[in-house]
Amino acid sequence: MIKISSKNNNIIKDLVKIRNQSRFRNIKSLFYVEGERIVFDIPHNLIEKIFVLENKINEYKDFLNNFSDNQIYVLDDKTFDKIKDTVNSQGIIALVKYNVIDNIKNINLGNIKNVLILDNISDPGNLGTIIRISEASNISLIILANNCCSIYNTKVIRACMSSIFRSNIYVSDNIIEDLVYLKENGYNLYATILDKNAKKYIDNNYKNKNAVIMGNEANGISDDIKSVTDNYIYIPMCGKIESLNVSMATSIICYEIMRQNNFYEVKR
Repeated sequence: MIKISSKNNNIIKDLVKIRNQSRFRNIKSLFYVEGERIVFDIPHNLIEKIFVLENKINEYKDFLNNFSDNQIYVLDDKTFDKIKDTVNSQGIIALVKYNVIDNIKNINLGNIKNVLILDNISDPGNLGTIIRISEASNISLIILANNCCSIYNTKVIRACMSSIFRSNIYVSDNIIEDLVYLKENGYNLYATILDKNAKKYIDNNYKNKNAVIMGNEANGISDDIKSVTDNYIYIPMCGKIESLNVSMATSIICYEIMRQNNFYEVKR
């Protein structure tokens, strides 16, 4: 184990930049994860470094035994306070390697039935919740347009818990080309939009290959994406409500897809 007792150590400075700066994360291809439960859920081969509070060594001994000494950094209170992102930290942080799909053509679409596509989701809490919802409702693949907030934002990681390590996620550099590719591979594209031609979400048959598109919290789905989408759907609402939170709307639609495909598995 390597002990660090200075906030000015270069490893500590880099860790803070990875935590706070998307650009630096991308340069290093590493992201920041804090908290006992989620760190324990990370596949061990994805963990680059572990930072643990000195007085937590014995508590986390069994977990730390899975790693080499040069991967484990032991910090005193003051140094750990510099790197933690939560007020009541559990005293363990990991730097994790990027592990997302880099090309849609590397995905075996034959094994994927239900796809969720996200266009310009800007709130990290919403994005993290949507990733968690996707796992719970048996969505096989999440595609993010590159105008979404970073999936490695610390708020995204906290909101999605460990779902990010169990989900197939692809960040698209050309979402229009990738939507056309999905259509060519037999997917029905459903855009959530208020339009005179839109159908109630519950009136569609989702038993084939589906790709549902959810849009920006304030502005919805972009016109370019609408232009390549064949099916518009909406969620009917009562009262004076004009719209639902995007993560809530995603949950409603994903669970309808799950219901129609009999994917329920009761956990007790």
